[in-house]
Amino acid sequence: RCASAYVKRRTGTGTISFTQDGGGSWTDITSQINSSTWSRVQITATLANPSVGFKISTSGDAIDVDCVQNEAGSVATSPIVTTTATITRNADSLTFQTASNIDFAVGTIYAELQCSGSAVSRFAVEVGSATFQLSTPDANTDFRAYDTTLTAIKTGLSDITTGRRKRAVSWGPAGLSVTGDGLSPVTVGFDGSYGSGATISIGRNINGYIGPVAIYNYQMTDAELQAITT
Repeated sequence: RCASAYVKRRTGTGTISFTQDGGGSWTDITSQINSSTWSRVQITATLANPSVGFKISTSGDAIDVDCVQNEAGSVATSPIVTTTATITRNADSLTFQTASNIDFAVGTIYAELQCSGSAVSRFAVEVGSATFQLSTPDANTDFRAYDTTLTAIKTGLSDITTGRRKRAVSWGPAGLSVTGDGLSPVTVGFDGSYGSGATISIGRNINGYIGPVAIYNYQMTDAELQAITT
């Protein structure tokens, strides 16, 4: 479960703590909040019956709290404003036409994303049957590019469930390459077309964040791929 909330300090400077197991354990969020802006805090734990609360350690201190959520997964999603009812989040659907937006023969895709480990097939971008995604099953430190014939897999990357990560794939005469975190790419052959069809789909089966996503009409060099993902 992931508990999240927007918190702002009203008065005082003492310790503020956050729980989702009814006070069985507390997380110190003092350094994450301030008195001038709303700061979103989140905590994760494996438990069946969450009970969310805040603890003010110094008498006289006060905080403001808004948009408290508790949801399945390890990443807080964007807030849904409600009252007392439980809300089911509909899956986002973000698609674009391939026409004028991508060259199947040569190009580069860049994406930043963070997602939970709950889904096996998590796709940053799909171009017809071609994919740019986490390796399966549940390889949170691998990323792969598949041109419907050949697959390039970069292993040993930062865990995508613990922070926003930068990933990139390029295709063209130099082959099919994939990388992230500023590391050297893995390159395999290229079948001549990175995808097909009329639709580009962004972020399927990702419970978390994705964006920005950029599609370039040229094949970046290895050095450029490393620079853009650093």
